[in-house]
Amino acid sequence: MNRNNQLSGVAIVGTRARGGIYAVIENHIQAGVYEGYEHYFIASHDEVGIVNRVILALTSLFTLISLIIRGKISVCHLHGSMKGSIYRKSTFVFVCRLLGCKVIFHLHGSEFAKTYEKRGGIYKRLVRYVLNQSDNVFVLSDYWKTYVETISVNTEIHVINNFPAPVYETLYDTREYSKKSTTELLFLGYIGQRKGIYDLVEAVALLKARGIEGFHINVGGNGEVDKLKALVAERDLTQYFNVIGWVSGDQKHQLLKQSDLLLLPSHNEGLPIAILEAMSAGLAVLSTRVGGIPDAISDERYGLLVEPGKPEDLANAISRYLDTKGLIKSVTRNARELYDEVYSAQANVAKIRTVIDRLKHKRKKKVLAVASKGGHSIQLMRLKPVLDQYDTSYVSSQHYDGMDNFTRVTDANRNSKFRLMLLFFQVLWIVIRKRPNIVISSGAAPGYFTVLCGKLLGAKTIWIDSIANAEELSMSGQRAGKFADLWLTQWPEVAHENGPKYGGRVL
Repeated sequence: MNRNNQLSGVAIVGTRARGGIYAVIENHIQAGVYEGYEHYFIASHDEVGIVNRVILALTSLFTLISLIIRGKISVCHLHGSMKGSIYRKSTFVFVCRLLGCKVIFHLHGSEFAKTYEKRGGIYKRLVRYVLNQSDNVFVLSDYWKTYVETISVNTEIHVINNFPAPVYETLYDTREYSKKSTTELLFLGYIGQRKGIYDLVEAVALLKARGIEGFHINVGGNGEVDKLKALVAERDLTQYFNVIGWVSGDQKHQLLKQSDLLLLPSHNEGLPIAILEAMSAGLAVLSTRVGGIPDAISDERYGLLVEPGKPEDLANAISRYLDTKGLIKSVTRNARELYDEVYSAQANVAKIRTVIDRLKHKRKKKVLAVASKGGHSIQLMRLKPVLDQYDTSYVSSQHYDGMDNFTRVTDANRNSKFRLMLLFFQVLWIVIRKRPNIVISSGAAPGYFTVLCGKLLGAKTIWIDSIANAEELSMSGQRAGKFADLWLTQWPEVAHENGPKYGGRVL
């Protein structure tokens, strides 16, 4: 592997369970957020049993470690929410920090604040660890930025709006609002109490009691599908509801095309991708004043909002959309203009890429400079003016002035086999943890092992044989030559065509 390609890689870690977070990840990839970079999606969660979830989490962690150690990635884009996601993501953040990989934590959790306030001290510490140790934190709205700033000292918190797949944008121009006898309403989201679906059932029951007709609701989503169907039948509302279950692809596209109004009466939210899909496709929105939704629908020009958990208010808002001529058309026009300016892929891809580019390119190349104590280290330190131009770490069995970012290793030679073995594993761990672009050594045993390990893990390697070896190479120098990209001696008499090159002396 060519270490020069190290900065081309981004790992994207998140759920592959059906829902909003996975939709965001797919949209990022399709919209070109990672275009020009090698990118790797790592699924850390799915809709499977507990044992398989644990196996998947462990597998995803080992996959990430492998990508980092092999130099495939330098940035990890973590998508997370709350509860179990925090426990998983804290482990990923720890590994990235340990192995020198930059981290973006992308917060999606609709009930993140509610969960944080209710949980105990360990959970809260893990949340703060994830937020504080990430190089950048992405949140979905100004509301969430303000909240995160109250619990984190991280100054790199950015509002990155969710954006839907651009494929829905073309639906807006095909709208014919005035030619329908029945207004088509659409619910898209998890079927459960948090998304307010049961409030919607109660609201429709109220509308039925008032004698209001001329509307129909399609329900698309996973979750408590059978429970919802039973409740609709029990309330004798089957003529109003079509409970479909999970929708995606062409089916979802068709539902957005035929619908006029999106209903999402959630109790807790970040900024739902379904609302942005509706804005892009030309559907009016009726939702609730929770999370980041009021940031997107700041007043009634862009949609109608009610308080969560109030079916009567929800029924009144539906009735207002149905009874007010031209309201749906005017709301969708204003919302689409806002979408184009703030929430489209075009408006947000550049923001994310700017952060990734800065993380990938702001740091200098990493150099690991290694030598035994004594003359080897003295010669190495003669190169300090050059090494100071890079992000250099020093390794030796003894510290010398000027050795910043220093790691001490065991002093060993070929006469002490056990200490040599200990030294090898110390050096291997240092190389794995530091992930240098370049390894440079002036000898002896620590340098040989570091050049070997660095080469195996993709670093460029330089061996400078000690000036004391005026007639022939040292034993370490002879062996290190097999793994050195640049093999140097300080004596012209020792240099030869198939061996080390003479490049001058450091003393």
